[in-house]
Amino acid sequence: MNRCFFFPLLLFVSSCAAFNGPALQPEINRRVMAGDIKGAAEKIEAEASDYGQGNYLLYYLDRGLVEHYAGLYPQSIQSFDKAKRRFEELYTQSLSKEAVSWMGNDYALPYRGADYEYVLVNVFQSLNYLSSGNVNEALVEARDLDSKYQVVERQALAAKRRRFEDNGFARMFMGFVNEASARADDRDNARIFYRQAEEMYSQYYGGMYEPQVLKDRLKALNGWGGADAKAVVYVLQSAGFSPVKESQIIPVPLERGLVAQVAFPRFVRRYSATRNGLLTAEGPGGVKVQAVTELGVSIDDLAMKDLESRKAAALAKAVIRPALKYLVERKQQENIQKKFGSPAAGLFGLMSSLYNIYSERADLRSWQALPAEIRVARLSLDPGKYHLRFEHLSEDMTVNGAEDLGEIDCSAGQTYFLVTRSRR
Repeated sequence: MNRCFFFPLLLFVSSCAAFNGPALQPEINRRVMAGDIKGAAEKIEAEASDYGQGNYLLYYLDRGLVEHYAGLYPQSIQSFDKAKRRFEELYTQSLSKEAVSWMGNDYALPYRGADYEYVLVNVFQSLNYLSSGNVNEALVEARDLDSKYQVVERQALAAKRRRFEDNGFARMFMGFVNEASARADDRDNARIFYRQAEEMYSQYYGGMYEPQVLKDRLKALNGWGGADAKAVVYVLQSAGFSPVKESQIIPVPLERGLVAQVAFPRFVRRYSATRNGLLTAEGPGGVKVQAVTELGVSIDDLAMKDLESRKAAALAKAVIRPALKYLVERKQQENIQKKFGSPAAGLFGLMSSLYNIYSERADLRSWQALPAEIRVARLSLDPGKYHLRFEHLSEDMTVNGAEDLGEIDCSAGQTYFLVTRSRR
């Protein structure tokens, strides 16, 4: 019997493993949502192979962020370095591998990440260095971001879609980092980042929203607020859980009894009880200074807008792919009809339909360890020892969790960065 008869069955069997996302990721996701950060870090380190072929980047993105949450900053730095190198390798399209996905699905391609993920990895890497006391390396991440913005812009122009790599938050944060440096030129760089952030927030929110902390820093650096001789404490709160993708499926009947389907992804938000947080510093003589976190970036919104900007291309590919499969399968079915008769051709049609239905999978991969939002608060403190406490607040400002952030001995002119992860 002609081997073309077995074409769809061979494809079906040989490519089963390529039609699904990383098997370990849901387990890591559940542990992070349950607050078992240490367990998630141990699990992801021990079972790297369970992320599957083609998910090298996704593995190190998830691993780096879980290690960051766990306070394993040296390990997180190593993981994010690997992710960044892989990003650079994959960010431009590989046409030879792209061709494979036209006869299967996008799981046949390595995970390349989205624009906002490409940028946020630098933010978390910078936080790793700041948490390790290395401001100079954190500044390197700021310079790396500058070059990334240019790459993202070129890619977006080439694809004729809008850019949603951040809404101004990454630029604002890198302004914080540059301002924390003692060098005068870094303060100039901070002013540049803040101005860029102001412009991005204005574009993203239509002039309706800009973080108060950004307004204050621009005012101070423009000379209106004077020099800040106090110590500064920033807290960055990762709140909620980033959206996950689900598949939208449309059956497509073809000629000659063949059946196919079109599948494409959409993001679904995940519920979180936490909306913001309250940072409290208790200092000498019973002094208490407080600040409520405000929205820096909604990763939920970035993810959805980024996917929406790619929807036209994804839909076009999803519609064309079944047609290409059908053209190949119809020719094979005609050959089988001539050589082996109607029963064999009918069986081939059934096998082809099963292959078409099974193989058409929307790519549901994303960096799921990300929070839904990053919120920020800033305290200006007189020199001295302070005990820091952070309360996680719901939308009605009731406390649904509290965290002891320890004690710091503040020096005038010093900047301290703290990170916290809301778990509800």
